[in-house]
Amino acid sequence: MSSLLNQLTRIGRGPDCFIVLAGPGVSWRHAELTLWADGRLWLRDCGSAQSASLRAPGGEERAIAKEWVERRDVPRFGQIQLFVTELRGSRSSHAEPPKARARGHCGCGAVKPTVSVCDVHGRR
Repeated sequence: MSSLLNQLTRIGRGPDCFIVLAGPGVSWRHAELTLWADGRLWLRDCGSAQSASLRAPGGEERAIAKEWVERRDVPRFGQIQLFVTELRGSRSSHAEPPKARARGHCGCGAVKPTVSVCDVHGRR
């Protein structure tokens, strides 16, 4: 999971998504996640047809534009739910995180930051 730290991770049906979900209501580029080194998880909807949503334990589900995700929150993308079981830190009143670095695909197909060396084979 360390390769995802402080980097933008796209979720959706598209080939440029790091997490590909093939399910009813999932948009081509549905949402973006950023996992911060302190364990906080930032979720942003990408203007999907069926907005990303969050449900806190014992709470109602609500559509979100962008929000910090807590442990045991249940993010939904279309009809697919993900379960957050372990995070360090907690929801914060900090400002929105800075924009993540651009990401692309290496020649081997691995997803990596555009200007970084590939974790798979060590080349740019």
